[in-house]
Amino acid sequence: MVRPELRGTSLLEELIEFAKTELEPLGVRVAFGACEPHLLPLYIARGQRPYADRNINTPEAGYLIPLVEFHEDLDSLLGVGGAVDDDGRPALPPILQRVLDSDGGAVTSNLLTAREEYLDELRDAFEQVEREEVSAFAGLTEEETRRCVERSNIIECRAGDRVLKQGGVARNMFVVLEGVLEARSDGGEILGVLSAGDTFGEVAFLLEQPRSLDVVAVTDPTRVLSLSEGTVRRMIAEDPVVAAKLLLNLSKMLCYRLLRTNPA
Repeated sequence: MVRPELRGTSLLEELIEFAKTELEPLGVRVAFGACEPHLLPLYIARGQRPYADRNINTPEAGYLIPLVEFHEDLDSLLGVGGAVDDDGRPALPPILQRVLDSDGGAVTSNLLTAREEYLDELRDAFEQVEREEVSAFAGLTEEETRRCVERSNIIECRAGDRVLKQGGVARNMFVVLEGVLEARSDGGEILGVLSAGDTFGEVAFLLEQPRSLDVVAVTDPTRVLSLSEGTVRRMIAEDPVVAAKLLLNLSKMLCYRLLRTNPA
């Protein structure tokens, strides 16, 4: 974990450059890693990509997205390990071919998918979301919604995946597109149930505090839209009218949640 005073500095670029310098003499051509959901746009922009059908749950770091990066042109990997195709010509090793064929695995990113294709997938999900009392994007035009979901990702979760970890410092927000999740206390007590249209993670964003609860997927499939903190904060500074609509909707949703918890 990066110390607070080093966040937003050039540390990441320095670490990536250092790693490449160390790995190149060793002949490393493919590197695997993982990151938290809120860092996906950052790593994708630097040439890494998600690939796994199942994300990782760790006690220490929480929910992680597996990533892969190719340090050389793919043609240079043909025939590695003696891999050949059906005609006997040099081919990519089967494991690398599966990575390339995965199309992002459990993650759909607007940075890796054609923009209209990505938006079409969101439109289908929003049809259900819009039937709720209020949704995160209620009252926004299609173009305003496009700006809100810039650099967002759709993450497919499995039952048991802990999407948010209590104490985590990330401040991205999530909209449930499909499935059911539970908000749980440190002792495992269920404090709330989230379904299509609900949001979570907004408290950490609004209060600029660590995550207060665990949020765990309980159904297969469960899909969530991860909204970049950076995008929303830029919108507040540069597109305040749209930001005000989004934040008002989030405030209304928090009020509805409070009323359901404490009707009095």
